[in-house]
Amino acid sequence: MAQRPLAALAFSEATPVAAWKTKPAFGIVSAADHTINPDVERFGYTRGNFRRVIELDAPYLVMRALPQDVIQFIVEAAAEVV
Repeated sequence: MAQRPLAALAFSEATPVAAWKTKPAFGIVSAADHTINPDVERFGYTRGNFRRVIELDAPYLVMRALPQDVIQFIVEAAAEVV
């Protein structure tokens, strides 16, 4: 499988509204992240009015460090919106 380049049209279409403003959003704060400051993550999720945010004691690649916790969060988030 290969990744294809974006169509030029993707750069010319206007986005009427950010998805997080109209659709439920969920987030995970990686508390041991040294790439993105966890305080910045928290601020962004708060500012975006995310429906639910959890904090895991994990580095930047939280999905690799704690895959079961991430899977559980995704399953629970999906159940909330279905």
